[in-house]
Amino acid sequence: MAHMTSGKLQGSLLSLLCQLVQARRVLELGTFTGYSSLVLAGCSSVQSLVTIERDPLAAAIARRFFERSQNAHKITLRQGDANRELALLAQRPSSSCAHAATAGAGGYNQSLCGRDTLLELEIGAAGVGNEEGEWEAFDLVFLDAGKRDYAEQRAVLLQHNLIRVGGLVVADNVLWAGAVPLHSEALERGEPSATAQPRERHEKVTRALYDYVAQTAQDARWQQLVLPLRDGLSVCRRVA
Repeated sequence: MAHMTSGKLQGSLLSLLCQLVQARRVLELGTFTGYSSLVLAGCSSVQSLVTIERDPLAAAIARRFFERSQNAHKITLRQGDANRELALLAQRPSSSCAHAATAGAGGYNQSLCGRDTLLELEIGAAGVGNEEGEWEAFDLVFLDAGKRDYAEQRAVLLQHNLIRVGGLVVADNVLWAGAVPLHSEALERGEPSATAQPRERHEKVTRALYDYVAQTAQDARWQQLVLPLRDGLSVCRRVA
């Protein structure tokens, strides 16, 4: 499972990107054991980080690391489906829920709101509100959950202005162990691709990641650079 952790080199890049855009508010989809969360929360510019993890075991491990961190007060960990939580986030804060955010044993934020309310994402405490409680978009979003969902997730970010103009969307694993560039080369040669009629998860993920990168390259609202670092990173800057 160690290959699923971002690692020191990728963490250094995430930290650099975070500092370059002076990110104050960060959203991460896919916490795993919390390494990248801690790296991003450690950036001096970051005031708040919301991270979402579907796997309860991984979330429990991450929670223990967060409790021991000096930046625990910046981090909000949500255990749940990334797409569902992102859809809730897109609804914007509502005053209909009496929200009270409390610090856990290590200082990371917890919620007293119901499961189906947007504010259980602790937006008031660690999300997208400024000191006046007004809406502010995220400055950096790290996509590292379901690979086949990247395109849909970024569309939601853009549609609901969850990412500011000038902000970054970083997507992990876009080379997919070399399968994505091989698929691209096959298409360029006009050869039948192994993913033309996907029957297995690996093939479906390969095609989804290829489509994500290719569509981004044709979208004038994004400026993209794909880095061959570890399993590939797509770094997108919103320009419109």
